[in-house]
Amino acid sequence: MTSVTLVDRVLSWDGLRTDAARLAPRIAGARAIAVVAEPTPHAVAAIIAAMAAGVPVVPLSVDTGVAERAHVLKDSGAELLVDDGSMTELPGTADAGAIDADAALVLYTSGTTGAPKGVPISRAGSSSWKNC
Repeated sequence: MTSVTLVDRVLSWDGLRTDAARLAPRIAGARAIAVVAEPTPHAVAAIIAAMAAGVPVVPLSVDTGVAERAHVLKDSGAELLVDDGSMTELPGTADAGAIDADAALVLYTSGTTGAPKGVPISRAGSSSWKNC
């Protein structure tokens, strides 16, 4: 059964579950994980692994500027960054804003009227992920 079609490939649920299970031990227990939102198998598997582990995902646009990315990473308290097929540990931030315990995603505003702000999307609000 096909689950995700990317630009140049189709990923199966079996393959994604296998990849997510491999990533899960590094993701489990993190405060949050930031994922550069690129159409890659690694990014998709990291998102599924985080959702399954109950770790909020903070998507980052590929064209996010350096200052904005630094703000989002600090503000969210993300402890891991998935980018370009790799997973990097981040220092996290003790004074980061509180992330709702039920958050599945934390989407950041554009920041046109000030610093970008995180908007939590609850697990119930992202119910299409519940069968991962």
